[in-house]
Amino acid sequence: MKTRFRPLLLSIVTASALIVAAFPSHVRADDDDHEQARAALKQHKALPLAQILEKIRPKLGGRTIGIEFELEDGQYFYEIKTVTPDGQMQEVYVDALTAQILEDKAD
Repeated sequence: MKTRFRPLLLSIVTASALIVAAFPSHVRADDDDHEQARAALKQHKALPLAQILEKIRPKLGGRTIGIEFELEDGQYFYEIKTVTPDGQMQEVYVDALTAQILEDKAD
C-alpha cells in the first residue's frame, strides 16, 4: 500500500516545485512592511515603491528577488535584494523619500 502512494506524493512534490520555479521573479514583502510603508506614504515620509523602482532599476544591475521596508534612526528606506547576471547576491539600500541609493553591497 505504501508504494501505491509514493507516485502520488512524488507528483505533488514535483508539481509544487514547478509552480515555485515558474514564478522566480515574484517579489513579496511581509505584511508589516506593507502597512508601515502605507503609513509612511500617507505621512509624506516615503515614495511609492513603484516610483522608487522606476528611478533606480537601471542602477541595480540585476534581477530583484526581495524587498523590505525598514525604519532606522528615524529614516525610512527600502532594502532591495538582487541577483546580478553573474549570480552574485546584492543588497541595495535606498532612501524611501528621495530614491537615493544609500549603500550598495555584495552578499
